[in-house]
Amino acid sequence: MEAEADTVEFQWEDDSDDDGGVGDVVPDLPNEDVPRKINFVPPSPSRLRKQRKSVSTECLSPADTAMVARVIHDKSEVEKESIRAKLSANILFSALDEDQRNVVVDAVEMVPFDAGTDIIVQGDTVANTFYILESGEAKAVVNGSVVKEYTAGGAFGELALLYNAPRAATVTATTNVTCWALGRDTFRSTVIQSMHEKREAHQKFLADVPLLSSLAADERAAIADVLTQRTYEAGEEIIREGDAGSEFYLLEDGTACSTSTLNATTLDYKRGDYFGELALLHNETRKATVTAKNRVKVLSIDMDAFTRLLGNLQHILKRNEEQYGQLARDGIIVA
Repeated sequence: MEAEADTVEFQWEDDSDDDGGVGDVVPDLPNEDVPRKINFVPPSPSRLRKQRKSVSTECLSPADTAMVARVIHDKSEVEKESIRAKLSANILFSALDEDQRNVVVDAVEMVPFDAGTDIIVQGDTVANTFYILESGEAKAVVNGSVVKEYTAGGAFGELALLYNAPRAATVTATTNVTCWALGRDTFRSTVIQSMHEKREAHQKFLADVPLLSSLAADERAAIADVLTQRTYEAGEEIIREGDAGSEFYLLEDGTACSTSTLNATTLDYKRGDYFGELALLHNETRKATVTAKNRVKVLSIDMDAFTRLLGNLQHILKRNEEQYGQLARDGIIVA
């Protein structure tokens, strides 16, 4: 391993019990940002089958990124829109800005495979391509057992590129399929670099959040690793009164306000404020609705990560809850 100082680290959290997250297999990906940790300790396929909590890769510096030549494969506007739609629904590309996403759209190449053809093969050490299924169906097999089935939009092959390790699963076309293939250099220079930039931005933001000021830098880094960023337009509800609460929110940009059917008084939120913790602390429904007043970006933490990573802060959150009691007596309900 070269230049340890340049190692890029992320934490990928995946709480799914789906065995689809195996080896070189990426499960059908939801519309949310889940960063992962990259620290080059290639795991065995058996470990990956049990738990896919971290992935590793060789180091990547900004200088490496700048040296990657842009690859362009001609395609129609219809094809470009299809690719963009699939990228927007894929965790790996959720952190990319518009320019980076366009680099990926230009770089992918359409590759057809006949039914029965192995697209990637378990144990293959020549692993230079990531695939997104455009049409058709495929299956992932590990040691003879089918662990995942794919339809249009499914993606696979990323782990070997991140790890610089052999393929950990075989993916076979079960019908005639068409894939968008992305080469290693473009994959690494866009996906990994954008994740690195996003993680650094989140860590900087967390350092300015008063609630987290008592945490050590590595504790804030652990929180940054599991944050999911979402954007809401003016008038959109972020949480709704009466709904089950499964996430805690930090307001990264914009302003929002909470309202309740119990009274007409509102409570405003700005950058660095948080809400949604009461439902998690007491396993109860939301007490108020929080609505975006303008374009808002929030960072959310699910209940598992909230309990695991914010355990040291729960005494602060509960102390603040006592203040909420006074607000309630003043006619203000906190979300």
